[in-house]
Amino acid sequence: MRRNKVVMLVGDEPTRDLLAFWLTQAGGDVTLVDDADDVGAKVAETDAGAVLTDRLYGIGGQAVTISDIKARFPGLRLAVVPVRGYLDGDMERLARVVGADMVVSTALGRAGLAALIA
Repeated sequence: MRRNKVVMLVGDEPTRDLLAFWLTQAGGDVTLVDDADDVGAKVAETDAGAVLTDRLYGIGGQAVTISDIKARFPGLRLAVVPVRGYLDGDMERLARVVGADMVVSTALGRAGLAALIA
């Protein structure tokens, strides 16, 4: 797995574009996927070291979970981007419960996001 390679599935386009920009500026190689893609196949294809998503359940076209991906790719880092619609802090807590390694927000800033590929 290459630490600087990231597969990203984030539905909110402005957030996705900002995070992808920050990651590439930090030396990351970002592959954008959508809901029709098999995220696990993209991780294998790109040798990604991290997945960045705003989905906690049913990630990608194959509807895999964070736990499924972590079991298939030991050592893969999973980062979750909180979305609107959850009560304050609920998505962050749920992300930790389902196995996310990091909860990312634009407030974290470039330096914090760069830790995903460090």
